[in-house]
Amino acid sequence: MARKDGKAQAKTVKGKARVGKDADTMALERRVSDALGLKVSVDHQGAGGVLHIEYRDLDQLDAVLKKLERELESLSVGLSGRHCGGGEQPKQSSS
Repeated sequence: MARKDGKAQAKTVKGKARVGKDADTMALERRVSDALGLKVSVDHQGAGGVLHIEYRDLDQLDAVLKKLERELESLSVGLSGRHCGGGEQPKQSSS
């Protein structure tokens, strides 16, 4: 809503003034949203923050959980030394 002086008023969410997000945060939201196929928001709070993932039904939630589990499995394999993070190296032929 615009005021008489032409400046936009800050919207409030649950009694708190809503502050615009910086470009890095918006890019991070887009990156995670693209990876999950769902609407995502990131709210920084001090040194930490909150990641919100919106889903319409339990099937969407289940799909997100499966993606996260696959990623965690991939990371744990990488940490054990059996995987090099960038994919497996192609086998060289023995000629």
